[in-house]
Amino acid sequence: MALSTGTNWQSEFWNSGPTPVDEWNVVPVQGQCFASDFNGDGKTDLACYSGNNGVWHVALSTGSGWNTEVWTGGPGIALPITDQCFSRDFNGDRKSDVACWTGEAGGWNVALSTGSGWNSESWSSGPTPVDEWFVLPVGGQCFAADFSGDKKTDVACSNGTNGAWGVSLSTGSGWNTESWSGGPVVELPMTDQCLSGDFNGDGKADLACWTGEDGGWAVALSTGSSWKASIWNGGPSPIYEWNVMPVGEQCFAADFNGDGKTDLACYTATVGVWSVALSSGHGW
Repeated sequence: MALSTGTNWQSEFWNSGPTPVDEWNVVPVQGQCFASDFNGDGKTDLACYSGNNGVWHVALSTGSGWNTEVWTGGPGIALPITDQCFSRDFNGDRKSDVACWTGEAGGWNVALSTGSGWNSESWSSGPTPVDEWFVLPVGGQCFAADFSGDKKTDVACSNGTNGAWGVSLSTGSGWNTESWSGGPVVELPMTDQCLSGDFNGDGKADLACWTGEDGGWAVALSTGSSWKASIWNGGPSPIYEWNVMPVGEQCFAADFNGDGKTDLACYTATVGVWSVALSSGHGW
C-alpha cells in the first residue's frame, strides 16, 4: 500500500487482506475484485469474489490495515466479474453495492451492502445490453453513473446503432427504465470512444465521445430525463484512432481544476506533455 501524504508516498504492507482466486497473470485483479467503499466510512475497501456460490471476501479498510470478512449471499457469477457486474452505490446510502446482469432480458442481481453483509435482490425491468455478457462485457455496452442527480447510480446502455439509449434510473429498490434519444451514436464497445463524467457540473452524469475528427467531441448532457447533445470543438485529440487504442487508454476524465466540472486530459506521447481540455460547462 502506497498511502499518499499529499506530497509523496508512504509505503506499507497490509496483511490479512483478500486473496483473489486466480493468479493476476491468469485473471487480472480487477476481474476478481472491486475496490470501493462498501461500509460507507469514507475509506476504500476491497471485495473479491471467491468463485463459489455467492461467497465474497470483503476486506474493510481501517486506514492502516484490513478487517477481512466473509459475506455470503452475493452475486454468484463467472470470472471475470467485470463481464457482468458494476460496483456503485445503487440505493444512495453511501455504501457501494454490486449489480450484475443475469443475461435474462432486464433482470439484474443487485447485492446491496448493509456495511457488514449483502442484501441481495432481483431487480427486473432494467437495462438489457444488446449483446450477451460473454460476447461483449456489460462495461462495453453500458455506463453506470448517476444520470438523474439523485445520488443513486443508474445504468445507461447504447444499442450501438442510433442515438437511442436505454436508461434505467435506480429507485433504490428497482429500475425505472426509459428511452432517451439524442445520445451519442457510437459503435460497440462504446468505451472505445466514450467517457462518462459530469461535464457541466450540475450533479448529473453526462457522456463525451470522441468523433475521431481532431478535437471534436460529441457531448450528451443529461437533463435528468433526456440527453441534450452538442458538439464541443477544440478538445483534446487522442494520438491514436479509437479503433486502434480506446480513448480510455489515452485520456482521463476527471475534474483537473477543481471547479466541479469534469475535464479531459490526454497524453501527447511527448515526454511529460499532456493536452488538457478544461470544461466550461458548454465547451472546452
